[in-house]
Amino acid sequence: MKKTIILLIVAFLCFSLYSYNDDILKNVENRYKNFISFEATIIQTNYFTQLDYSLDSSGKVYMQNNNFVIEYQLPFYQFIKLKSGELTIYLDNEKTGIISNESDIYALAMFQFSKILNNDLNYFRKTANLLEFEVLTSIPNINNLRIFICEINELIEKIVYLDETENQVSIEFKNQLFNQPLSRDIDSFSIPSDASIIRQ
Repeated sequence: MKKTIILLIVAFLCFSLYSYNDDILKNVENRYKNFISFEATIIQTNYFTQLDYSLDSSGKVYMQNNNFVIEYQLPFYQFIKLKSGELTIYLDNEKTGIISNESDIYALAMFQFSKILNNDLNYFRKTANLLEFEVLTSIPNINNLRIFICEINELIEKIVYLDETENQVSIEFKNQLFNQPLSRDIDSFSIPSDASIIRQ
């Protein structure tokens, strides 16, 4: 889940701080630049190549003032929250919470974005209303990172990458809302009192 937050930060930076000549990408850039809040439904699919098996997860992502929550309802309830450099994870199936200092997440995301600024972001394919970008990255256990932009609504529609075992992970965004009150406050995500807590 930590990788998902890093990828979200990198993807948003790609289209909030990067300047483009293409009209569509300029519109994407304007949409993501200086956003205050963001909320969307996410569908994550992990395809395990050797097993020829897919596992779907679904939930929501909330972003506001550089704070993030990714909440999964399926296949079991869990959330990951990054606020003020502290990372909180809760896994309902294990009744376990994990709290750690992860201020380096922003530094890692900014490092990846600095690589993209050095011409590592390449528009290389256009298929069926989608613009596909390949992002060269050295994020651990992430390979062949691609970002898909929908030409119709000019939004990031999907992020796809290969993990350390060459399994494909796809994160799709639906019902995206910008600069509107979040349907759930980020501070409301907390580890239940009856859960075991691990501090790292």
